Amino acid sequence: MRQKKVMTVKINGCWYKIGRELGAGSYGVVCEATRVHDDLKVALKIVEKTEDVIQSYIKIPGYPELVPLEIGLHMLATTGENVPVIVKLLDWMDNYGYIYIILESPSPCEDVLSFVDRHGGITENMAKVILRQAIEASEICFKRGVYHRDLKLNNFLINPNTMEVKLIDFGAGRIYKTSTYKEFQGTEDVCPEYLKTDWYYGKPSAVYSMGFMLLSMVCGHYPSTTDLHQINEKTWSKDGLTEECCDLIQACMQLNPDERIHLEKILDHAWFKVLCKCGFLNLFLFQLFCFLLLVFSQILKLASQYHVFRQDLHYCLFQDKDPADGLQTPIYSGSDDVIQYPDDAGSDGSDDGEVQIPPLPLISVSHERLDDDEDPNVTTESEFTSIIST
Repeated sequence: MRQKKVMTVKINGCWYKIGRELGAGSYGVVCEATRVHDDLKVALKIVEKTEDVIQSYIKIPGYPELVPLEIGLHMLATTGENVPVIVKLLDWMDNYGYIYIILESPSPCEDVLSFVDRHGGITENMAKVILRQAIEASEICFKRGVYHRDLKLNNFLINPNTMEVKLIDFGAGRIYKTSTYKEFQGTEDVCPEYLKTDWYYGKPSAVYSMGFMLLSMVCGHYPSTTDLHQINEKTWSKDGLTEECCDLIQACMQLNPDERIHLEKILDHAWFKVLCKCGFLNLFLFQLFCFLLLVFSQILKLASQYHVFRQDLHYCLFQDKDPADGLQTPIYSGSDDVIQYPDDAGSDGSDDGEVQIPPLPLISVSHERLDDDEDPNVTTESEFTSIIST
């Protein structure tokens, strides 16, 4: 038996147990996390407050103070009526040199790029289901004054059972404007006019991204230089793809943004109105299968909520158990970023009882016994500190 330190972080009064890393980049890191009081699985994104981040705070309606750009854009895109095609922003906190973002974590899910790679490319009908939702998410963003600016397969999550799609990551976004943009952050491959002229418009750039995504999904790979040349000449085709699919790809991916189809017209294209070679019956069965899976997932969700309700009811009736379920209760010192703990009988003696890991807000460390061959799938104190400091 050995001991493993499990990191927990307190954000706006809620404790979260930090799990494995999901991704990292110049922005910071994204980890799995679990909200302690109800075991809700979430994604925790930690963004370093660089000079660019600090200078890009914005004012949004209904909020008294300036907020980080990524937070503001996400709030604008999801405020109001429910938007199932955009991942939910559950909570956030601006603290020290980092911004902490708590996001919805659908389960099961994977990014669309991984989904496509796993299948070696997907059918046109599956691509229709995905692209329709991607276009809907993009249109909602534009209508609410948000330009995502990094529309690509790995910025969409998909539930492989229900084919539900959600847009993520507003870190490269900007407030939408009808005039030109003269600086770019995102995937330059999907904005060719910027490479040529150093300027671009928001909606035509998004249209090119949709065509790029569609081609990548149905072909199973990114377009080659030859593909791009033939697409611009409107002579491109591929065995196994319908004429309507090839036409839509070419309509979206013209090098001249003025010659591209309008974003609002994509869903009116003939490709979305025809049945592919699988025929009506197969398409109907596929859609029925997706519907039944959706119903089943909702039943499971209700069952899970009922289980959580019973746990909360038990806690209200019998408040003799720590709701943190075994995590040490911190004893706060005079400094907000230093937390002391009572002696831990399970400790190996290597800790001195005080943990100081700035700039993380109110970090606690709990000790859990694990078998040597068990994969805890959690981030240790040293691993997490090294992640956010790189």
